[in-house]
Amino acid sequence: MRRHNADRIREITKHGRKFGMIFSWDIICGFPGEDDEDFEKTLNLARELRPEKIHAFPFSARPQTAAAAMPGKVIRRIAKERAKKIAGADFA
Repeated sequence: MRRHNADRIREITKHGRKFGMIFSWDIICGFPGEDDEDFEKTLNLARELRPEKIHAFPFSARPQTAAAAMPGKVIRRIAKERAKKIAGADFA
């Protein structure tokens, strides 16, 4: 379970920028269960908040982890396309 959501990220970003902080994001694309709508929400949040840098990469299951056994696997090609799309997006 994630400890954050879009509203929490907005709050942290708004508060941090008051103090001159900049933000970079690490984004795992294609995590099990991620659908097109989830990805678009992430892309739209990045457009809204404009992180300084995004490091995006496709999900890669590691043996013997909870995520490796999760349902809703995303096709590797799609995960790679999503990572490339969000990493290459111009948020300026």
